[in-house]
Amino acid sequence: KKMQSRVVAEVADMIIGSYVENINHNEIRSSLTSGKLEINNLVLKKTLFDRLGLPITISRGIIKNVKLSIPWGKLNTEPVVIDVDEVLILITPIDTSQWTPKDFEQMALKIKMAKVKELDNIFRREILDFIDQKSNS
Repeated sequence: KKMQSRVVAEVADMIIGSYVENINHNEIRSSLTSGKLEINNLVLKKTLFDRLGLPITISRGIIKNVKLSIPWGKLNTEPVVIDVDEVLILITPIDTSQWTPKDFEQMALKIKMAKVKELDNIFRREILDFIDQKSNS
């Protein structure tokens, strides 16, 4: 159970941390050991949509409430439930009419870096899955 909670906490931390700012990592880990986690007023990262390569930015983004329930004793028979309430996002366009070629290069670099980060998260999840499989066998 302890190994499972550590793995799930790491994965949740990676996933949530990719999208929101100022997450309390210790709160996530300690709450997940009980199987329940509730977080309110999560602020979305302004760079959340950078990997899309669109000339937009998040002026303000908030998730009012996220609840996570993990039935540790019944993971093979009961689902993990994630309940997300009230996602509010204000998206504004970026004026590219005055951009120089260097600005476009920087945007392309941001897109590439976002994709690298996404691949890194996938790789980390695969490692954690591998560790979890080894610990259960």
